[in-house]
Amino acid sequence: MNIQNIRLWTAIVTPFTADTSGVDYASFEKLLRLQEEAGNGIVLLGSTGEGLALNDKEREELVDFACSLKLRVPLMVGTPTYNYEAASNWIKSCRTKNIHAFLIVTPLYSKPGVCGQYHFYKNLLDLAERPCVLYNIPSRTGVELHRDSLDGLRGHKNLWAIKESSGSMETVHMLRRDFAEISLFCGDDNLFPDFVTHGSCALVSVAANVWPRACARFVSDVLNKKPTLDFEIWWDVCKSLYCATNPIPTKHLMQVQGQISHSTVRLPLSIEDIKSDVGLMHAHDIISKWERSLV
Repeated sequence: MNIQNIRLWTAIVTPFTADTSGVDYASFEKLLRLQEEAGNGIVLLGSTGEGLALNDKEREELVDFACSLKLRVPLMVGTPTYNYEAASNWIKSCRTKNIHAFLIVTPLYSKPGVCGQYHFYKNLLDLAERPCVLYNIPSRTGVELHRDSLDGLRGHKNLWAIKESSGSMETVHMLRRDFAEISLFCGDDNLFPDFVTHGSCALVSVAANVWPRACARFVSDVLNKKPTLDFEIWWDVCKSLYCATNPIPTKHLMQVQGQISHSTVRLPLSIEDIKSDVGLMHAHDIISKWERSLV
């Protein structure tokens, strides 16, 4: 399976039971099959998947379950911890499974400097034995992926791509100018058209949870420079999914549409933080009508 050809990766949600005590595996399989049908790569245990809200046993079982389905699309697995020993053990464990890549987030909360960040990434890249995507999302981690740390990692055989989610086009310009040999993945659905103009080759998507086929079509259209949906409409639709902290709105919309049985999220997230779903429902109507027009 050539993961280099995947242009859309869905940061899949983790559906929970009604009381959040466990993973709703019936819903989870349905979601994975929908992504498979759309030809989208799947990212497990990212921030959209509430990876930090699962315990070690749950994470292991979730990855094992996804692998057991023998999907025809690749699986990328997140490393949802900044504890170096735990991250190392997690990667060693996942190496024994049928996964295709790792997503390694910049260590959160500890706010490491250049050297600490470099050694953290370098050691995990050495262990991975798989292509790795470094994940820059300072709004969640509290620190940027340092340019000098990345410079030290340049040329590592397992460094495949950067998932850029800082929201800063200045950072995008820097990455394309100074690290053109590293693939650039857009981590914000609404910014994908802008990223493509600066050399991005793929999207890691939240929106594709709700609209797997429509998002795949949009990504293809943009990359082929043949858009069939206005970019401003795309921006508004994607922003509706952030009327509360991700993945709360996405799960709510998926539950309303029958894609998952429950919209439950684990504390400290709460579904009650959605004050109105009018914008979400309007966005769904827009994408549904657009998708029907493509048939």
